[in-house]
Amino acid sequence: MKPSTEGVQQAVEDAIDLLSCLDALGGRHGTVTLFRDADVDRACKIVDDTQILEQIDEWREEDRERARAAAGKDTAGSGGAPLTLGSRAVVVALVLLGLNSEPLLITNVVTLMEVRISRHKQAELGIVTSSAPPDTASAEELRAYSRSRYARAWRRIRELLDVIEPYPVPHRRLLTDEEYLEVRTSWDPEEVARKRDRLDWVVNQLMEVSLRAAPTRVKAAWRGSTCIDGTGLRLWARGTSQHTRWTSIEATAGWHTRNKEVWNPEELTNAVEGKGRKRNKKESYWGYEATFAITCSDDPNDDDPIPVLVAAMALERPAVDPSGTAMRTLNSLRDRGHPAGYLAADSLYLFNCKPEEFQIPARLLGYDLVGSYRRDQFGITESYAGADQVEGQFYCPSMPKALVEASKEYFAGLIDEETWVARIAQRERYVLRPKERVAPGEPVPMVCPAGGPAPTARCPLKPASMEPKHAGKTRIPVVPSHPDRICTNKESVSFPIEVGAKYGQTLAYRSERQQAAYKTFRNCVEHFNAYSKDAAYQDLEQGGRRRLRGFAAQSFLAAIMVMAANLRKLHGYISQLSVDAEGRTRQLDKRGPRPRSRNRADFAPPSSRRRSTPSRT
Repeated sequence: MKPSTEGVQQAVEDAIDLLSCLDALGGRHGTVTLFRDADVDRACKIVDDTQILEQIDEWREEDRERARAAAGKDTAGSGGAPLTLGSRAVVVALVLLGLNSEPLLITNVVTLMEVRISRHKQAELGIVTSSAPPDTASAEELRAYSRSRYARAWRRIRELLDVIEPYPVPHRRLLTDEEYLEVRTSWDPEEVARKRDRLDWVVNQLMEVSLRAAPTRVKAAWRGSTCIDGTGLRLWARGTSQHTRWTSIEATAGWHTRNKEVWNPEELTNAVEGKGRKRNKKESYWGYEATFAITCSDDPNDDDPIPVLVAAMALERPAVDPSGTAMRTLNSLRDRGHPAGYLAADSLYLFNCKPEEFQIPARLLGYDLVGSYRRDQFGITESYAGADQVEGQFYCPSMPKALVEASKEYFAGLIDEETWVARIAQRERYVLRPKERVAPGEPVPMVCPAGGPAPTARCPLKPASMEPKHAGKTRIPVVPSHPDRICTNKESVSFPIEVGAKYGQTLAYRSERQQAAYKTFRNCVEHFNAYSKDAAYQDLEQGGRRRLRGFAAQSFLAAIMVMAANLRKLHGYISQLSVDAEGRTRQLDKRGPRPRSRNRADFAPPSSRRRSTPSRT
């Protein structure tokens, strides 16, 4: 039966209408920007400098040898058909997207490789592109072509990620709780640890290549001081629930909960008058937590500080092994040859973790801890050889009680801030001093404040301190009834690294130097968290910009985004440098012209503003 003339005419009109819509929307691929050959070369250099592809190939061969040995096979498997797309091309495309602040999606990778770079660069990257379907192709043919292009890129990136995936989970369907439990029990702990180390190496190689791009003056100025902090990364997936037996499609993630700052006075249900903003709302989302180790300047008052960059990072489930994740970043820094300086962190890591899990390993790496305490951690926390540890440092056992309890009394409202700061400063007269600098991990010889050739106090138990030349120094009023070694030894007492490890820190708590360093370091890490989550650029927090599933995939894509943020930060820093006549560089003033100051009347409603009276002529 022949179709009617009216049916054919309607079909032709529908096809013309669809083609008109495609033309109006920019064609099949939409409106895209092209990358210059120089941009592609830059991304290729970054990927080659990391050497991650060569290392992943070696690891893949190791896994094959191990699998062949386990199966009792001595020969390698047969080869397959030649690849029309290599792994290097996919990684270069992801880096290009990251540098251009675009979402790291496989669809964007496919479009970039086939449309947005020149034919010359496609050939260099080994991208074999087949002829696109003609404009007269059917919808089924266009769909098949698109899916084949997508599947090719997806397979290449998955082949890379499988080598470094510590938690292999099916990502094509939801699992029940029972199925996920079976998957988890099938994981080999040794294999998990091995591949997690691989993943950390790959992630931090991306950080290292951005650090190597820093100017020589920045590399020389950074002496290893860093700040550790965790920040949440949302996922493009729903979380688990107690009301269903199904897991999330991102089963290895967890619920990230954070306090939300509320500024509306009507919502401050638990606000304290005069204390400013109140954090009393919580926000939860399904995702991972990224732990950053940020570069910080040793001198908080430096007029030309170094740029704030992520020197190392690691991913983990929220609130799961924070101390171990932090140590993974610090170990990566030291393994890559970076120095160790001051180490600051919030209360999640310092003074709340088990000392054998974080504080002691960090000190063994050479870091000097800087942090703040909770209110229940003030006062004497430990005693050794007769000396008392008060808020991080060891003091003479006869230090006045008013100085020992200074912080407790201040937060209890018994003394004002001026008195508190004055008492903190007076503690310096009673603090024990290290006799000499020792290697990390070795016992530290500590000297009584009245001991040594330059005592800071006078004590009857130390006759040399009572000589007339020390008459102007603090007189210790009370001598212990049963003096211990710190009072009876002539020279010093060795303090092992385990003594006072939980609450110890190098700088005196609330001293001017300690406060300046801690606040500056914490501000640096909070600044970079906000910088990397800027919606106009990397927008790191949003899971919709990195939808590839799996722990390794999220770690790898997040690392590319952070590396791009590092390079963007370095570009802004270098653009603000100036060279004077003597060849020295200095940082220009970044502050632009300030707007005129406004008073309260500028924000008053029009009806309440004073009306100007026209002048009489």
